[in-house]
Amino acid sequence: MKLFTFLLIILIIFLLTLSSAHTITLHDYLHLVQETHPFFRKEALSLEIERQEQNKFLGDQDWIVRVQPFYAHVENTAISSLIPDKIDSVGIGAAVERTFWKTGGLLSIAYDYTRSDQDIDDLVIPGIATIPVESGVFHENGLSVTYSHPLLQNMGGALSRLGYELQGYSVRAVQVNIQENQELFLLEVGDSFIDGVLLIEQRRILYKRLELAKEELERTTRKRKQNLVDEVDVLRARDSVLNVEQNVLGIEARWKAKQAELSTIAQFDLSKGLLPEYDLYELATLPSVDDAIDMLKQNSRVLNVLKIRMNQLEHEKKGVIEQEKPRLDLDISGGLKSGDDNFTDSYSYDKPQFAAALRFSYPLGNRTTHAEILKTSLEKNRVQEDMNNIKLGLEASLRNLMTQLKELEKVLILNRKQMLVAKDKTKAEQKRYNQGRIELTFVIQSRDNEQNVQLIYAQNGALYHKLLLRYHELMDTLMDSGI
Repeated sequence: MKLFTFLLIILIIFLLTLSSAHTITLHDYLHLVQETHPFFRKEALSLEIERQEQNKFLGDQDWIVRVQPFYAHVENTAISSLIPDKIDSVGIGAAVERTFWKTGGLLSIAYDYTRSDQDIDDLVIPGIATIPVESGVFHENGLSVTYSHPLLQNMGGALSRLGYELQGYSVRAVQVNIQENQELFLLEVGDSFIDGVLLIEQRRILYKRLELAKEELERTTRKRKQNLVDEVDVLRARDSVLNVEQNVLGIEARWKAKQAELSTIAQFDLSKGLLPEYDLYELATLPSVDDAIDMLKQNSRVLNVLKIRMNQLEHEKKGVIEQEKPRLDLDISGGLKSGDDNFTDSYSYDKPQFAAALRFSYPLGNRTTHAEILKTSLEKNRVQEDMNNIKLGLEASLRNLMTQLKELEKVLILNRKQMLVAKDKTKAEQKRYNQGRIELTFVIQSRDNEQNVQLIYAQNGALYHKLLLRYHELMDTLMDSGI
């Protein structure tokens, strides 16, 4: 997996480097950040940790091995010729057992071995005879299988699986939260990317303004040599060039700083001729506010996390109700035993053993379970009110955001008209200046105004698309919107 990710990163960088336009789109940049930034690796580890937290419950199904060697020495206090004076016992008990989640039953397979060394006094019949009683060693072996099956509480293994299943909801909630965190992170990265695109656009506008200012200076200088204009016009033209050059230097410095920031975030050097590419002036087609609200309420990750929590509480309540049931277990066991004075002959296993029993228990009152059920119901009510609260907040945010986008669309359309008017005004002022009817100051002011309108248009375009990013993030479509 690590090798695949590494090769994918190399491929992306290679394709970006070979791009004929030497540009990188926002979609490609965000994808590159997702592949290289440690934030996403950290989030992936958080999810894996949560999954392993769930997998811990799988150990409840593991086979458990139990071994118990023992030694016992017993001296009898009772006075009887048939009871051993003392018994020395040594042996071992071994068993394997496992819980089955599908049934809730417990299976145990056991082996027992005991070696008894007993000392019994001779049987004395007063005045008649003394009958010697043989003392010695006795070996006993046994194999047994026991199965305990729930008939009421935990029937079907509902309680046995409960911890694992409840943790599964937590895994899904963490997964959704991680996606939400990733989108919030990409929103910040996207904002930074658009800031970089805005700086490039501002730089383009200023360089164009500088080019026009230099042309104006050259034209004014030629006219001065022909005594067609005063020296003050040359000074005004030169001052205009210097002012624009100062603005260019400022925007270059800001762009280099932003370039370094974007390169660091993506861990890829953008200073090698690879420029961010994004159309700041394209208007998006959005659904109606009511349709967007319906989609938001249906797909919102924040709401989905609460829905997962609601389902978890419902599952937890079922578990509590299951615990409220009486406990009735059927125990069935069977096995074979054998014994002999001779160790070798003690393994015949010719004595069958069978047993069956029912175990019943039920707490009177069961106040703990009742309190748990009530608590779970109250928690569900609280989650529902939280969902209602968040729905209102999301709707308010979406209405606010879409209103801003709609109003900004009007502003951008107005900016386009202002640009056309500003260009026409500059042409008119230039014509009047060439006719000697006005001073150069009016031409410079008109060009500066045209530049300012273009800069405002670019700034409004950047603001519009930042809001558009927030719209996609709010609708939880930022990572798969293809922007």
